[in-house]
Amino acid sequence: MSAVPKKPAVVAKVTTPTDREIRTERVFDAPRERVWRAFTDPKLVAQWWGRATSSSSSGWKPNVDGAGRYVEHSPDGLHGFEGRFREVTAPVRLVQTFEWEGMPGHVAVVRPRASRILAGGGPGSSPRCCSTRRRSATAC
Repeated sequence: MSAVPKKPAVVAKVTTPTDREIRTERVFDAPRERVWRAFTDPKLVAQWWGRATSSSSSGWKPNVDGAGRYVEHSPDGLHGFEGRFREVTAPVRLVQTFEWEGMPGHVAVVRPRASRILAGGGPGSSPRCCSTRRRSATAC
């Protein structure tokens, strides 16, 4: 019996277009709808979110004015993150705020011009996911 070949890890391209923006881009070998669910289904987000051994979510409502909270469970304790959804256009755009509870008041705002964009998804193509985090003016 032959071994099943492993797919290469998804590599992220990270750039800093301005001193207040961090842009991350990845291309996924998956249908667009599957990538969308990975960003909007709280059970799926908890599987990949963060750097901890496990994560949990509460109040996750990916709709306009909806909110969500994630908690990383790591050896050094719990780390909470929360935000609000500002724009949800399935399966194309997800615009939200993002704040680490360990640094209250320093909110990253993901704006329409700087948002997660899921493109592709047609025959023979893969979704391209771009995420740009823009710090608020008070985050200096």
